[in-house]
Amino acid sequence: MLLLFKVKLKQVWQYKHKDAINGILVNKNIKTNNPELIVYTNNGEILILSLDGNLCFSEKVSEKQLWKGLIYEPDSQEKILNLLVGGMDGILRCYTIKSSYELVPIWTHTFKSSISGFFLEDLNNDGITELISYSLDKTLRVLNKKDGLMIWGQMFEKGIGDAIILPPFSDLEEKEVCACGNDGTLRIFDSKNGELKWFKKFSDKMRALTFLSVDSQKNYLLCGGDDRLLHIIDRNTKIEVKTLEFSDYLWKLCSYPHSSPRNVLVSTYSFEFLKDEKDLSSIDFSSGLFKYDSEFTRKWQVVGENIEILKLIDIDSKRSSIYGTTKGELKGIDETDGKQLFKMECSSCINDLFYLPSKDLIFSCQDDGSINSYRVN
Repeated sequence: MLLLFKVKLKQVWQYKHKDAINGILVNKNIKTNNPELIVYTNNGEILILSLDGNLCFSEKVSEKQLWKGLIYEPDSQEKILNLLVGGMDGILRCYTIKSSYELVPIWTHTFKSSISGFFLEDLNNDGITELISYSLDKTLRVLNKKDGLMIWGQMFEKGIGDAIILPPFSDLEEKEVCACGNDGTLRIFDSKNGELKWFKKFSDKMRALTFLSVDSQKNYLLCGGDDRLLHIIDRNTKIEVKTLEFSDYLWKLCSYPHSSPRNVLVSTYSFEFLKDEKDLSSIDFSSGLFKYDSEFTRKWQVVGENIEILKLIDIDSKRSSIYGTTKGELKGIDETDGKQLFKMECSSCINDLFYLPSKDLIFSCQDDGSINSYRVN
């Protein structure tokens, strides 16, 4: 059967590294103003590549896997960029990126176990962002990004899987920090001092969080995990108003648009392939991607995909979802109707994706050490 796709991808180049590439970022060189790729690897290396795929820099910063990175501009007048990386060794590292391809260490902050994630947010509405970080060592920590010192922290009974910022709504004037853990708990904290404001216990590990803001009075908190359920909680009453059942673990939740999210993408995941001796390409996955609106009506579904990384982007002014799978497939779908826009077969499991709209380029990185550049036509 001939498949006609709305969008075409053409491979521009491929770079091959000896170890798995776990994440990819795009950074502008301070001196040249040209975009560059920053990737981090399974053996603790940071690589910088030019936009045409040439290796410009490499440095080993850890003996263990790096799997999370973030680039940001410091709160200063200097024309510099900072890089945050973290992974299995539990050390959160902050560097200044020099135009001469040099990573200058600024600070480190050490957890007792691997780092699950981190992101920046202005918690106090003072124009200065704080660093929210969480780990399998059971702690949620808010750090000063200038020196890595802790502002406040909270401890769970087990490792923390996800954390988000809940915006003000109704009579609530301040932001809240919400996190879920492997202990099955969902917790909401005061963003300024870390005081526990609300707590709920579920039967199994919680992996993913998001929220919907339908209007000033209608806000929902969504979470899910190994119980294969999407729990929908009214933020006003804290009552679970609806529960949706799936056949696999809930892996990722992505709500949009960013300013006032009214839709949610639910990505489910199966670990059965780790137990199956069959070739990966012959496994029929039951997991997939599902879209729901603000009334939690399913608008479309794509079943048979074990999704490792999911991104929402705009292609030709249309919101689209791009994702990479365990089987090594790079796909794009129309957010409106779920129809496939493009498909590209890659050589191994895809760990991360980055879309650079100014150049119409999609970059992917994979388990076999491949970094690929594709032009969107």
